[in-house]
Amino acid sequence: MIIRIVQNIQRINKEGNAPLYISFYLGKEKVVIPCKLSVPTTKFDSKTGMLRGTNKEAKDINLIIERLKAKVNDILVKYRLKNLTLNKEAFMREYNNPSDFKSFHDFVASYMKTYSRRLEIGTFRHHKSCMRKFKEYCEGLQFHELTEDFLRDYLIYMKKTLCNADSTAQRNLSTIKIYVSAAIKKGYMENDPFKDFGVKRIKSNIDYLTEEELIKFISLYYDRRLSERLERTLGFFLFMCFTSLHISDARHVCLEQINNGILTYYRIKNRNCKPEAIKIPLSIPAFKIIEELQGKRKEGHLFTSLQCDQVVNRQIKEIASILEIKKKVSAKTGRHTFATIFLKKTKDVATLQKLLGHSNLKETMIYAHVLDESKQEGMQCFNCFAI
Repeated sequence: MIIRIVQNIQRINKEGNAPLYISFYLGKEKVVIPCKLSVPTTKFDSKTGMLRGTNKEAKDINLIIERLKAKVNDILVKYRLKNLTLNKEAFMREYNNPSDFKSFHDFVASYMKTYSRRLEIGTFRHHKSCMRKFKEYCEGLQFHELTEDFLRDYLIYMKKTLCNADSTAQRNLSTIKIYVSAAIKKGYMENDPFKDFGVKRIKSNIDYLTEEELIKFISLYYDRRLSERLERTLGFFLFMCFTSLHISDARHVCLEQINNGILTYYRIKNRNCKPEAIKIPLSIPAFKIIEELQGKRKEGHLFTSLQCDQVVNRQIKEIASILEIKKKVSAKTGRHTFATIFLKKTKDVATLQKLLGHSNLKETMIYAHVLDESKQEGMQCFNCFAI
């Protein structure tokens, strides 16, 4: 294949310079790419595609031309050796998004640096762990090697070799899909391996406290027999039970956000997509916790001196153990407890959706088990009619 450097003499500027282009054919398709160089028409040799002369400027321009031709040739050779079809569209995508990444994993590492700013700390850690595990399975993975069959093999590997639960494996695939989508959007991949390979959404178990169990936690809080560290964590946990806040959102609550009995906040999870403010009317128990923690302060974070999420969850489990509650209690249990009790008392799914800050009603319907229980209870009211 002949790769030529041509000059468009119809676009000569006042200085007598005209732009250069790379020209070649892919089958019957002509490809013309601007070199982003403009040189004097009197010094350009159309036969050699080079600038005449031995001065520094001519040498530098000729070096740039050689590199551009080499770049084109590298793409052509790469596709030929891999027996991949190369058309004009595919070539331009490859050319405009140069192979500055040796592998898919190099792209992930680069993209993660900017993408991580949108993620919560816990989510970012999961992404790092997930992609590290994927890299260990296929280090040096090329973009074109990431196919549907490859993903199926990796799913089998996670389940059989690593003994991952289906929920863990599917969540890993869901994370990989994020970076595949980014690679496609930026032009590094042409085909989407997830197009016909759906990632299953695993329904997770909802661990929540019953009203009786919640009362046990409240009683322990006011007994004042826990250590200071556990007392602080228990107050934090109860606050989540009474307000529906996620652990990361509860951590960042400031006294300035509480006005006229209403807590106004924005989900940290949605901080990059212009979320709507969530307004939580505060119940009496929530108010009491706030008053105790606030003291004489009028501003600043409501919760101070809290440990990291892992330690907080460990302490919540310790408190549950003291109360002899066998459930898997964690910070998430607080939010689930609020949602379950609220729905049981009100049957108002639409309002619960707003309080939880869910953009999709499907997210709220994970608490549908409460409505099923109410349905069963409701049918009992007809038992008084003897037939």
